[in-house]
Amino acid sequence: MRDIHPIRLRGPWQYAPVSRRERQADGAITDTTTDLPPAGRVTMPCDWRETLGSDFVGRVRFHRHFGCPTAVEPHETIWLVMEAFDAGAQALLNGTPLGETQPGEPARFNITGKLNQRNELVLDITAPQPPAGPIGEVRLEIHGVEYGE
Repeated sequence: MRDIHPIRLRGPWQYAPVSRRERQADGAITDTTTDLPPAGRVTMPCDWRETLGSDFVGRVRFHRHFGCPTAVEPHETIWLVMEAFDAGAQALLNGTPLGETQPGEPARFNITGKLNQRNELVLDITAPQPPAGPIGEVRLEIHGVEYGE
């Protein structure tokens, strides 16, 4: 019998800073694509102070490839679960938007029927202030009951 089967998407994740937020002399905040920290690899959960610096504020794209879970029964549901992030994030699966997360809030997206044999999960995380990052776990959960004896 199976109620919930988690598949942790720890990594490796690739990341690349997309833009940096800067406060101008007049107080206005602008996004710039110059002088960005280098791209790299991380394992989730992570805190981007360790890779991007403690003062980085802006948008970072995290992406990871994974295979379709095997032995999923037709009555089972597959969820993408993201525990709380310090910042808001937009989630995309294979280029299709799934939705957005709110800072400090967990998010769940039903991805049943949306998976390919090979998949790409993208998280665009925008932090308005440091520290930031995907500090919670990212995982797939297969929900359902398997009967047999």
